[in-house]
Amino acid sequence: MSDVELDIERLLTNFFGEGNAAWPGMDPSYRWLSRVVPFVDNARRRQHGPLVLPRMSYNRNLFVLYVIVPDPRETVFVTELIRSFAGPTLIEDFDRAIVPVQPDQRDVVERGIAAAAPRASLLKLQAASSNELRKELTDSMFSMLNMIAQRPRRELRQRKPIGRLLAEFDAALASGATDASLEILQQIDKLGGITATNLAALKIRRLDKLGHSRALLDYDGLVDVLLQHVSGTVYESVLNALWTEFVEDPVSRGDVDNALATLSASPLALRRFVDIDYSGFGSYALSVIALLAIHFEVERALTDVSSILLDPSSTAIVPPAIHSLLRVEGIDDEGRTSAPSPAAEQGPAPAATVGSWTELFHRLDTFDPAHLPLEEFTSWPSPAADDAALADSFDRLGDKHADIAWSLVGPFLESIGYSEAAPLSARALIRNAIAFDRFSPGDLATIAALLDIALRSGMKQVDYVDLLLELQSSYEQWSSPGNAPLVLDLIDRLAMSACPDEDARRNFTTTVFSPLLRHLPRLYNVDRTFAARLSTEIGLDLDWSLHTTATDAVEPDQSPLAAQRVLLYSLDEGVLSRCAEQLVQTFASLRVAISHDHVGGPQLKEKIRNADIVVIATRCAKHAATGFIGKYAESSKIFYAQGSGSASLLRATYEALEAVTP
Repeated sequence: MSDVELDIERLLTNFFGEGNAAWPGMDPSYRWLSRVVPFVDNARRRQHGPLVLPRMSYNRNLFVLYVIVPDPRETVFVTELIRSFAGPTLIEDFDRAIVPVQPDQRDVVERGIAAAAPRASLLKLQAASSNELRKELTDSMFSMLNMIAQRPRRELRQRKPIGRLLAEFDAALASGATDASLEILQQIDKLGGITATNLAALKIRRLDKLGHSRALLDYDGLVDVLLQHVSGTVYESVLNALWTEFVEDPVSRGDVDNALATLSASPLALRRFVDIDYSGFGSYALSVIALLAIHFEVERALTDVSSILLDPSSTAIVPPAIHSLLRVEGIDDEGRTSAPSPAAEQGPAPAATVGSWTELFHRLDTFDPAHLPLEEFTSWPSPAADDAALADSFDRLGDKHADIAWSLVGPFLESIGYSEAAPLSARALIRNAIAFDRFSPGDLATIAALLDIALRSGMKQVDYVDLLLELQSSYEQWSSPGNAPLVLDLIDRLAMSACPDEDARRNFTTTVFSPLLRHLPRLYNVDRTFAARLSTEIGLDLDWSLHTTATDAVEPDQSPLAAQRVLLYSLDEGVLSRCAEQLVQTFASLRVAISHDHVGGPQLKEKIRNADIVVIATRCAKHAATGFIGKYAESSKIFYAQGSGSASLLRATYEALEAVTP
């Protein structure tokens, strides 16, 4: 035997020894040998890819599949396969299960894994309790291993370039795909290619998006990060967190002295904030800078901030207590301030500044949009202002610059928000996604957000039909039980929007739903229930009921609820209304409150305090609201949707109800 073969045999002997009843002592007469041997055979003949080995407790109450990935660089690929072949229906606590864990040295089986494969990534997939689902999970893993064995190694180890991962991260944050943004962040961390400071900046932006103010301010090494030349987005994120944690409460009571004292006591109250370019920041970040300018006695900064906040063309919301502190000098005859904008200390700006979306495309030969911070995009006129020209620019980039176009999706979504329409540009970006097979969970959440924008202002029949045909052409790549909430989000957008061609919509929905109907037992109850509602709304007679006599699975709506009061937060009022209606119909005892506030306030605080759980859709949400929720709600009560549609918000709510119900 070779050294590799000896290592495998040593691993197998240890794994099926003490502490594992899945194949006691590798006894050749074992009753369930046929369910174990395929995994062992795969390990022995493995040329590339993971090992999957079963473990069972002696009382048979626990069944776990260990996934051992010898090359950690393949972990992301393997987790995506697990999502496709099994998903949360077959694996308990799925989102945690696909995150690598450290072997427990106190456990004899895991200690043996660590000794045999010290550099491997280790995943632990715990099967659901029913024997039927355990068998289905085992069969799914057999299929996954067979597929991997038939693929050449180069495909397994294919990695996305760092630029594409960064673009996907921006898009996932903007579209509200919170888990996807975390997975992409982990990929970036493993891949490398960016500095530790830039990686920290991505983590800080994500904490800000989720409203985790305290965790953001407690981030290890945050002061050192702020002393580097990071983007203005990072500074604004920290200022937002400082506002939420130290300033908001006393300022709401008009107690400026207390706000100053509390803020200045923080080690993050840095003078550096008054010297950066803060001209594009929001009103709450600017309010903190005003207080810091007073604390550090920097009159120039206070005057500059005042000129921004009090500009007659500004829509900034300035708390009265902050308003009383502002000092403006040099008012011209038209009521505008002539105070200069603060000078940036972040190094020279990219060669000649770019002032609009269309100008950016005209200069792509000499300018890399990756160098533009997010706040630069948000300071430009909205993409909706020049939709046709922008769509033409996206399309003209062609295959060569497709990744450049996709890198702008995140800023595009943030700039459009929920209030404007840019249907042509949104369609161009959807075409980009389809042409280049961008169908990861984060990409699908982004496509759903783009579809919302495309449909928002109504479409001509020919354009509507073409759009649905384009999406339908690739449905086999993205319509699956593992993506069910995101698939339903797409159909939900169609159901909520004006429809110029009912036949086209019905045909599209029937086609896209077919993979879900083929695997009906793998769908969550909430997904099946909402799919049935969507089918009815669109005029389809599809049967989403499970015809089974199994009694070991209890549907969520049949279980007693520990949580009786739910708060749903989203900026999409239509989604909130649909979800609240669906929840009340399903759970007669459940009280559902909704909020689409852009900022915190007494009303939102009261809703938070009265809620047992809070479920948040983060698409386009601002820290002023999510940070407020994060401050006043216990972290164990907060749950996040993985998209911006009704299905994603409903799934997150059901999972939250299950999590708090014993």
